[in-house]
Amino acid sequence: MGEGHATTEAERRFARVYAHYEPYVRRYVARRVAPAAVDDIVADVFMTAWRRLSDVPDDALPWLYRAAYNHTGTYYRGQGRRTNLIQRIASTPNPDPADPFHGSVEAGQVRAVLLRMNETDAEILLLALWEDLAIADIARVLDISASAARVRKHRAIRRFAKLWRASAVATEDPMPLEAELS
Repeated sequence: MGEGHATTEAERRFARVYAHYEPYVRRYVARRVAPAAVDDIVADVFMTAWRRLSDVPDDALPWLYRAAYNHTGTYYRGQGRRTNLIQRIASTPNPDPADPFHGSVEAGQVRAVLLRMNETDAEILLLALWEDLAIADIARVLDISASAARVRKHRAIRRFAKLWRASAVATEDPMPLEAELS
């Protein structure tokens, strides 16, 4: 939005998208990469959104999460290492009060189980719980059909429950977040 010229409709739309969705994208990225990389990846996501503004739907969040997912993958490939998403989450304290595990007695136990899951299953559960996305939006983020997302989420829940019950941390308490996972 340069100096000396009138603001175009595209620039105004981009400004609205950025102002509204930047905090969501920042949290999504911050949960997945080293703190030093967050600003760069968020900037890359919004640069992609600017370049492809005509492709960005009115409900931009799933589209932006997909872009963030892609840029996060590029970051890890560029680093020459493949860090497991859940290891990053498990090793970093998360002060975000929007985190469904924040303040939970079971937070460490939940993270321990997520750490044992494959990355795809964990990502589905995190999109559903942390990002509070509906099935249709999860499908858009992962670039799969809604029915595939529904099946993958169901299977991920079953795998989580099985790992929870089999883990040494399991107690007589019901599986955590059972209502949210259903």
